[in-house]
Amino acid sequence: MSSESSKSPDAAIYSEFQLMEYVGASAERSLKAETSRVVDMDAEIRPTHISHLALATNNFDAVAGWWQTVLNMKPSLDADGMRFMTFDSEHHKVVVFEVDGLTSRTQGRPEVCGMHHIAFTYASFSDLAATYLRLKARDILPYRAISHGTSFAVDYYDPDFNACELQCSCFPDATDERAALNEWLRTGAFNRNPIGVNFDMDEAIRAYEAGIDEREIVSPYRMRIGDHTSEELSAGKMAPEKPA
Repeated sequence: MSSESSKSPDAAIYSEFQLMEYVGASAERSLKAETSRVVDMDAEIRPTHISHLALATNNFDAVAGWWQTVLNMKPSLDADGMRFMTFDSEHHKVVVFEVDGLTSRTQGRPEVCGMHHIAFTYASFSDLAATYLRLKARDILPYRAISHGTSFAVDYYDPDFNACELQCSCFPDATDERAALNEWLRTGAFNRNPIGVNFDMDEAIRAYEAGIDEREIVSPYRMRIGDHTSEELSAGKMAPEKPA
């Protein structure tokens, strides 16, 4: 796999608000909290999984086509003015339906209340990288790539500026992923920076192609603990060093 680094035109719009206001305030609050941890569930009745995402649009072909392409989904159920699609055993994972008269957004709006984003997990960094390159070849680019410490992710906007995160685990092949995550959380790194650190996905892919183990590439221990996400950290600072 090979590629050249590029940025989404919406990155600056999103970063100005997200990085300068939200990140600082969130970290300040989280530092006052107890050390984060992944908890064990009790016996109360809960949902087993998220069934589907439903999106209303006045730009049906573009939005439905985008989600079908990005997630490599297949249409499943048929209905006029609607597209039901799936990538797993669920009869539909995403449905897009056409509604006339809706107001269109012209950019990402993180300062507006509502669902912020939805995330989908890949089995490995190599699968995530292959997906990133497949989409890049079709001029579908993320507005940011970010390691949260809990997950390693690339974030996209669809044509209606709904945010979609594609991610893989920061603890691949761990015998007990929950235990590995809790061990990292006990360092306090998440509380110091609950959002994460931007990285360059093309640099990460080049490191992987150069033979760096994906566990090193996605490791949260490579994050600069205490540093907040910033434009200064987006130019390959998270990429592993290339072998001599």
